[in-house]
This record gives sequence, C-alpha cells and structure tokens, in this order.
Amino acid sequence: MRYLLFLILLSSFLLGGCAGSLLPEPKPAPQQWLLKRLPNPPTVLTTKQPRQPKVFLAIERPTAPTPLRGREIWYRSQHQLSPFGEQVWAESLDQQIQQRISDYFGQQSWLATSLPDQPGYRANYRLRITLQEWYLNTDNQQLDIAVQINLLDANGRSLLQQQWTAQPKVSALTPAAMLDTSQQWLEKWATEMAFLLQQRLITP
Repeated sequence: MRYLLFLILLSSFLLGGCAGSLLPEPKPAPQQWLLKRLPNPPTVLTTKQPRQPKVFLAIERPTAPTPLRGREIWYRSQHQLSPFGEQVWAESLDQQIQQRISDYFGQQSWLATSLPDQPGYRANYRLRITLQEWYLNTDNQQLDIAVQINLLDANGRSLLQQQWTAQPKVSALTPAAMLDTSQQWLEKWATEMAFLLQQRLITP
C-alpha cells in the first residue's frame, strides 16, 4: 500500500514538472517612453500684455491617422510603416501632445487658462491640431513630422491656420533617440505656436 502511494505521488510530481516545462517563458514587459513636460515659456513674448487675460483656450485631442492614436512607436523603412517590438509609448502620442501643449499654454501670462477639451469647460477659443506624420525614417535617419493647427473662436470660425513640416536628424535609429529629437522639436514648435496665437489674439 505504501509502495502504491509512493508511486502515485511520484507520478504526480513528474507530471507536474512536465506540465510546468511546457508552459512558455514569461515575456518581459515592454519598455515605455513618455515625452517630458515642456519648459516654462519666456516671460514676455510681445511688448504688451493684458492686465486681465480673457483668453480661455481649449486644446482639442489631435486628429491623427490610426498609428499615431495607439501606443505603438512607428518607424518608416522603404515607405512601409512598422512598430518597434517591445517598445511602446506610455500614452498614445496624440494624447501626450494634447496634454503637453495644454500645460505649456496654461503657463502663458496672456492666457486666462488652457485646458484639454472636456465637457463643462467653456472656452472662447479652441486649438485644433492635426498630426499628419510623426515617424522615425530609418532610410534617412530622421524624423518625418507634419502637423497643422487651426485656431477657432467660440462660433467655430477659423482665425488662424498654420502648417509645419520638418525632418530633424536623429542620433540613432532607436526609440530613445526618436524621443530625444521629438522632445526638442516639440519645444520649438510650442514656442512658435504660442507666439502666433498671441499675435492673433492679443496684439492690436
């Protein structure tokens, strides 16, 4: 009886070991990347500043093609888009840009406030952003960036439209290098946008 019990326990142990060895090895969690907050804007962009800012700006979530609305980080090679394996955004690129631009404009002294577009927030101006391209180009070792903005008043009337295209070089064909170059260009772009919007809305 003891011998039979021993055989049953041994068989259970061996079967458990075999089953465990058939399970796939756990994959490491993908590395996540996130754009940093933009630095504080210049204290003065024009010579005249309103005493009581009356500009309430809503930053809409950017419209973008499907790849830029997900968390995958995309590169372009021979006109074909592919995602990096095991490398992702912590948040989708369109959401990151909406939040970074909103935070940056919220620090502008000529603005009363700037918030991401949301129910209950009544803004007298809206900034509509279109992300057309934001990909790592492995053929030319650069970023392919194409964005457009449209400033709207409370009635939906377009007050300002502007298009940007850029191909800044990257130091390496990696998500880390892409992030670094994206950060630099985003800071430059945000400064240019702030100047254009202030000129349109504040300067007489």
